[in-house]
Amino acid sequence: MAGHRPSGWEIIEEESFQIGVAGLGGSRFVDEALQSLTASLLSNPLGFPEIPGFPDIRIAKTNVVISVVLIPALVVRFRVDDRQRKVFLLHIERRDPDDIRDEFDD
Repeated sequence: MAGHRPSGWEIIEEESFQIGVAGLGGSRFVDEALQSLTASLLSNPLGFPEIPGFPDIRIAKTNVVISVVLIPALVVRFRVDDRQRKVFLLHIERRDPDDIRDEFDD
């Protein structure tokens, strides 16, 4: 995924993100989980919500995907440099199941 740039936006994986990917089982697993998120980041990274108190840091959440294997829901934190049209992936982790339940309870 690193360096992907078909829309004019470039996605860059920071070392902290790569460490998180390794902790989740490696890039092959995470790349499958993030396919649709990557498309959204390339088309409109500024459309994701900012984290309050952290200018330019945004958050994206995926849901559980059931395919050949179960892909857990993930949370990705990233920074956007809109002048350079770069998205810096900073952190990735499994999404808290309570967070998912709260979303569906609304």
